[in-house]
Amino acid sequence: MDKRTAGQYKVKRAGEVVILDPEGRELARGIAKPEDVGKLLDGAMAKYEPPVIWCESLVEAKDKAKRDKKRIVVLTEDKDRAKAVESKGLKELRAKFIWARMPFDKKSDEIKELGAEKAGQFFVFEERVLATSEAKTEAEIKTLLEEQSK
Repeated sequence: MDKRTAGQYKVKRAGEVVILDPEGRELARGIAKPEDVGKLLDGAMAKYEPPVIWCESLVEAKDKAKRDKKRIVVLTEDKDRAKAVESKGLKELRAKFIWARMPFDKKSDEIKELGAEKAGQFFVFEERVLATSEAKTEAEIKTLLEEQSK
């Protein structure tokens, strides 16, 4: 490791392991003895909570929603919108929903059930579609979630 990176993460000696989350926050630190690496990783993972746990199908989302008594938000796959959903500003609202994303395929039974017409659409679902949106920004997504969490 170069001196600049070692200084940035305050690494004191060779063999020191620093585990960071995607935002650069330190989750764990330790000396890289082979027998300790697994424990270090387990400790880091216990601290790290991914922004969104996405269901990959409507069936999976329905099962979780029934168990957790929450509404579902489905996003027909769109990477930019998925990133907006994962923003820190939506953390509290995200927790009120079960999240699913799926590729847009007109032949898919799940896409037909939602009535999706294109990629990048949001659907709030509880037994049936309650709302649809083409929100793009964090603010637009926040408005949709606030309206649907009442």
